[in-house]
Amino acid sequence: MSARIIPFRPGFDPLAPEAEARYDRVVHRMNQLAATRNRSRKLHSELERQFVENDLTARSGPRRGQPLTAAGRRRRLTQLISLCEELARIESERARLGVELESMDLALDAWARETYGIGEIAQDESEERR
Repeated sequence: MSARIIPFRPGFDPLAPEAEARYDRVVHRMNQLAATRNRSRKLHSELERQFVENDLTARSGPRRGQPLTAAGRRRRLTQLISLCEELARIESERARLGVELESMDLALDAWARETYGIGEIAQDESEERR
């Protein structure tokens, strides 16, 4: 027997009073993650470039512009590793939220078809054209 992971997500009822707020929260969080991801990617790319091009210099203070000490290099490397972990966490959360959003969209589509027959109308029109 193979194990199958079933995610626990409360069902989405488009008619529930909190449905719109829940949908908005997911979209808002995805937008926040996109902004955070963009900032983190830029910083990650810059740190990566510094290591590749051996351009590790002090950014401020009396040693500004001078090569970093071993401790300074370690701090930058630790920062780079932390950014990698953060980007992986962000991508994981984005994937989870994407699945949740898709599930809500499918529930909304099903509700629209049941309520207004939207899917049936489009299907009837395509059959008439044949």
